[in-house]
Amino acid sequence: MRRAAPGARLWAVVKANAYGHGVARVWSALSAADGFALLNLEEAILLREQGWKGPILLLEASSMPMSWRCWINIV
Repeated sequence: MRRAAPGARLWAVVKANAYGHGVARVWSALSAADGFALLNLEEAILLREQGWKGPILLLEASSMPMSWRCWINIV
């Protein structure tokens, strides 16, 4: 993919817990991505716990006040 679009940023979009496979099981296979786009905050927290240091885009906003405190920790 990188050869087809040199210089483009490549993000892994993972939703629904990697379609049942589990974010924890697939993140290392996708670790060459420039960032991860995830559906929910729980997946983002899990990705950080697994060691991902790159950017994370949350595709679903949460209205829970707790989400802001968690967001600060995963950024």
